[in-house]
Amino acid sequence: ELPVEITENAGPGVRQFAYRVQYTDDDGDRRTSERLTTDVRVASERKAFVVERETVSATAGQSSVVELNVTNNRGVTVTEIQAKAFADDPLSVSDYQAFVAALEPNESATIQFTVSPAGSAGEKAYPLSVDFLYTTPDGDTELSEPLNVGVSVERAPPSSLPSWVLPAGDTVN
Repeated sequence: ELPVEITENAGPGVRQFAYRVQYTDDDGDRRTSERLTTDVRVASERKAFVVERETVSATAGQSSVVELNVTNNRGVTVTEIQAKAFADDPLSVSDYQAFVAALEPNESATIQFTVSPAGSAGEKAYPLSVDFLYTTPDGDTELSEPLNVGVSVERAPPSSLPSWVLPAGDTVN
């Protein structure tokens, strides 16, 4: 194994690496191999965090607590994770911040936000954008790319009066 760093502007695809190997032979002499090459596939950049649920539900005209299960998708432990949620009309977010002390690689935590669709919001999905400010093991602070979650807005069921309640002016014989 040999650690390799890929620059941020590198695109995905196959790259060829050249290297030489130094070794000690059976007689104790130090040797260097001829130039060797190998192909390595560079994958697309991974998002720092993954949200399990792509769509959550809320009722028009009512506040709803939205829970998101967030997983650290990096290969290292990250700390001081500050999540912030953003939304545009007809959604508003009143409790828009969440905090997680630390996440190991592939570890998950549940975060919550309070979302309020306007009473006039149509029955469809609206975007809720969440980004994460976090600290890497070397002490750098990084900001993730925003993750978008759909908030599926539903209409509140019509309120109906119990059958024993009569409108004013009606009488029972």
